[in-house]
Amino acid sequence: MLKSFYPLLGLCFILSICGCKEENTCEQAGTIRNFQGQDGCGFIIEGGSGEYFEPINFQQFGVVLIDGQAVNFSYIVPAVQPTCLIATPIELTCFVEQ
Repeated sequence: MLKSFYPLLGLCFILSICGCKEENTCEQAGTIRNFQGQDGCGFIIEGGSGEYFEPINFQQFGVVLIDGQAVNFSYIVPAVQPTCLIATPIELTCFVEQ
């Protein structure tokens, strides 16, 4: 019985090491911008290259949004229609205030 325990323990150890990859790292820097009342927008994120993003899930992160606030974020592009005419709709996978 003990002979079968050690390989199982070794396998658990290897899987725990391999499973430590952090998938939701906030890869991009940006700035919160208040575009409420303009082109159907609300708070959006201005990326480092000047592009605008409209997160559809800000509320998931429970933060108070402030115009000019520096943030780090990562996202995926969902198949949804934009409500803000100047920004690309995104779903945040990581969001951290600086």
